[in-house]
Amino acid sequence: MANLEKYKGVIPAFYACYDGEGNVSPERVRALTEYHIRKGVKGVYVNGSSGECIYQSLEDRKITLENVMAAAKGRLTVIAHVGCNNTKDSVKLAKHAESLGVDAIASIPPIYFHLPEYAIAAYWNAMSQAAPNTDFIIYNIPQLAGMALTQSCLPR
Repeated sequence: MANLEKYKGVIPAFYACYDGEGNVSPERVRALTEYHIRKGVKGVYVNGSSGECIYQSLEDRKITLENVMAAAKGRLTVIAHVGCNNTKDSVKLAKHAESLGVDAIASIPPIYFHLPEYAIAAYWNAMSQAAPNTDFIIYNIPQLAGMALTQSCLPR
């Protein structure tokens, strides 16, 4: 991370916006992005920290991020949460996020099963390798993940 300044300030979780049929609404996502810009937040944390991502399809997560990026146009720091319950989907989201030019990708450890640290490290390394030109942020809340991570989990 060459420029830590872009991660300082208010960076709220970004909630996906839906239409009356329950589909992600690109227009509403863009409007909410503009709202955050008008309010003066530093950035947004897309598809994470709200808990909704584990209930969304990959396509919904991609549409949300695509429309945030289209509206933000470099006016916000954008961190894309790419963690899923499987490495394959996480890697897909990491590649997609990098292709859009996000500032960083982030991920929680896999949820539900308590994996050994080497498995968590492999999971994060796969995402980091899928987006080698994008900052990677570990998002860990020990009380919710069920474990306190050590240095051996860090991506290399």
